[in-house]
Amino acid sequence: KPRDGKGLSKTRGFSAEVFAKNISEAKAPEFLEKMPAPDVKIFGDLAIVTGRYTFYVGDKFSHCGTNTFNLVRTDSGWKVVNGASTLEFQCDRDLKAVEIPKIEADPKDVSTIDGIIKAFYETISGGKGVPRQWSRDKTLYMPDVRFVGMSEDKGKIKAGIMNHSQYVNATNEFFVSEGFMERELNRIVRKFGNIAHVFSVYEFMTEGKTEKTRGVNSIELFWDGTRWWISAASWDEERPNN
Repeated sequence: KPRDGKGLSKTRGFSAEVFAKNISEAKAPEFLEKMPAPDVKIFGDLAIVTGRYTFYVGDKFSHCGTNTFNLVRTDSGWKVVNGASTLEFQCDRDLKAVEIPKIEADPKDVSTIDGIIKAFYETISGGKGVPRQWSRDKTLYMPDVRFVGMSEDKGKIKAGIMNHSQYVNATNEFFVSEGFMERELNRIVRKFGNIAHVFSVYEFMTEGKTEKTRGVNSIELFWDGTRWWISAASWDEERPNN
């Protein structure tokens, strides 16, 4: 992509051998590429992996972009069939991306509806400068969870649809810099067999109480025989016409 981010990209194609040769012969102290939140979809013996990445040469930031890999499962394990990457220089959002180490779910968080809703609020709440519990938060959700944040701007209804990493990157800076606390005020649960829906009334405020509002979280859950998972969460805020 041009450095100013405008216009059409130039496309280059090369074999794995040429790519390896370019990397091995590069006169650079070190290459460091990170893909903080890869999205993995497996279809039997085929897989697609995509994600945003950042690229450093030594300790100097170089560029960012999106990687997409097609893989196939063979007798000796997964192999990359081909890969495609964008190379971009407008990287502010990627440099702020939050890396979320993977941890195991705490049974106290996921063995009951009470536990998972309690954790749902605790993981995002905290004072100014306090890191949010994103690793713990991620254990609450199925891999393809979707969040839908409803809002209204000049009379027009908007739906912000996000996966987990997009939600984290969209909210983390505000939560930590302002001090964000959200608590549950009331709850209505409807359960049938191994599925459940929770209407959870919330109130949130910033540490200095510069922002304060109420709303409703609409949370879909399922029980897999061992634990509860959140499959989707939507929310809308209270306002004069709502």
